[in-house]
Amino acid sequence: MLELDYAFLADFATIQDGTLTVVGASFTRMVVTEYPTFALLGVAGRIRCDEPDRNTINVTLRITSPGVESTTIEAVNALDASEKENPPYDKHRRGIVFAVQVNLPVLEEGTYTVEVDLDETDGVDRTLKFEVLRPQDEE
Repeated sequence: MLELDYAFLADFATIQDGTLTVVGASFTRMVVTEYPTFALLGVAGRIRCDEPDRNTINVTLRITSPGVESTTIEAVNALDASEKENPPYDKHRRGIVFAVQVNLPVLEEGTYTVEVDLDETDGVDRTLKFEVLRPQDEE
């Protein structure tokens, strides 16, 4: 069985020695001084797997901008889910962590949507949203 245990947004996310290292996790607002601009966006999480013969997990990450003519950025990756790289506990159960850094084009203010989708499961597994605004709109 595959299950997205958790996923979140961060200013920075990376994997070190099999664990997540994050800065500025779980934000819901991003402040920018001008449009258009680029912002560094981290997306991180953990997938639970208890299938002993599964060696890869396909994950799709989709980021959609607000607006009538929204833009979608999509990235697909095959994560190594092998028991060799992800030591199991409790028989064959293992946690596979992931971290992605995106240089996100920020074209306008509004609500941006991030979808994390395990391709082998039904539907989108997690939808995360954050609001982009200018400093004077913060109050």
